[in-house]
Amino acid sequence: MGLGAQVYTYNAWNLAKVKKNDPAVVFKKFRDQLAPPENPRINRLKLSRFEMGPGEPVDMFVNRCQLLARRCAFGSVAERNGRIIELIIASTHLPELRKELLKYDMNLTLKQAVNIARTHEATELYTREMEAHRKKTSVEYQCDAIRHDKGTSACKNCG
Repeated sequence: MGLGAQVYTYNAWNLAKVKKNDPAVVFKKFRDQLAPPENPRINRLKLSRFEMGPGEPVDMFVNRCQLLARRCAFGSVAERNGRIIELIIASTHLPELRKELLKYDMNLTLKQAVNIARTHEATELYTREMEAHRKKTSVEYQCDAIRHDKGTSACKNCG
């Protein structure tokens, strides 16, 4: 759309002089005219296919869900949050989190679900770190055992 077409569109709105001088009103009119209409049904279908990415923190996933869910015309915030909880349950990569969330009835809030998920994510991270540290320590212990068994003063691999 060229500038001439925009001016023509602006003049065709028949706004009162006060409203023509209000940038917020003018911007809204242009946005309403140029933006494609939202279809809540399509947005709901898109939302139903959302999945948590590998290694994606629950907070980022919930933020992505909330951005789209606002355009889904749910009847209430509780309905919207319930859908997001269901998406967390369906797409989490942590089976223990899924089991934990499924224990709760429909009174589970999104805030509670996110807090539970954060705890499970942190526990998973700490467990992996501890396991990596344990394996490293185990290798060091094996080198020491080789050193003592053979009566040598140094391991050939670690010096």
